[in-house]
Amino acid sequence: MNEGNPMVEQNPLFEGFKNETIPNLLHCLSAHEKRFNKGEIIALTGNKVQEIGLILEGYVDTEYIDYEGKRNIISSIHSGGLLGDAFGFTEEGVYPVDIVSQCDSAILFLSINKLLHPCTLSLEEQERLMSNLLSIVANKFNSLAEKSILLSRRSTKEKLLAFFYQKAKEAKGMPFTIPFNQQELADYLFVERSGLSLELNKLKKEGILTLSHGYYHLKRPQRT
Repeated sequence: MNEGNPMVEQNPLFEGFKNETIPNLLHCLSAHEKRFNKGEIIALTGNKVQEIGLILEGYVDTEYIDYEGKRNIISSIHSGGLLGDAFGFTEEGVYPVDIVSQCDSAILFLSINKLLHPCTLSLEEQERLMSNLLSIVANKFNSLAEKSILLSRRSTKEKLLAFFYQKAKEAKGMPFTIPFNQQELADYLFVERSGLSLELNKLKKEGILTLSHGYYHLKRPQRT
């Protein structure tokens, strides 16, 4: 059951647990793996959250389809990330968004009920597991807070600059990649693709943003 899988053993959820204890922990949490094809829906808005998922391979998007049928990408979760971890502990306990696999993916599901009431763990281990989970949820809250700041920008250009500035900071000034194509980036920033493409080309023409071999570099503004 995924024994020896680095994506499991090195996951923040299991930080502080010895590798040899993880198989028993997974059994205790009723862990089971499921594979999804590209474009396959993992969960729909309103579905009850009974398990959290640890992404072993691939990546998924959390999406919201608005009144006009337009897709809005709330977040993109890659290998090693968790899905459903925050939603499962709300009062309603349902998904407020759709979860869609963006490529062939593999997800390890863990029972939320067993997370709250693990079968064979000591009190210290239970506290460590919940502390790890709380830390992961808190980091996601910070990411959503950063996105709310990004979306508060009024123009497409301002949103693009804020987005690429965030990525440049994460890369500590080194060239970086982004997890979206142009349509996905437009959906993530809640803008039209045509306007986004126009502003991207302007930023490149002005030398503010460069792209080479799939890696972006954002020029730092001159201080006056």
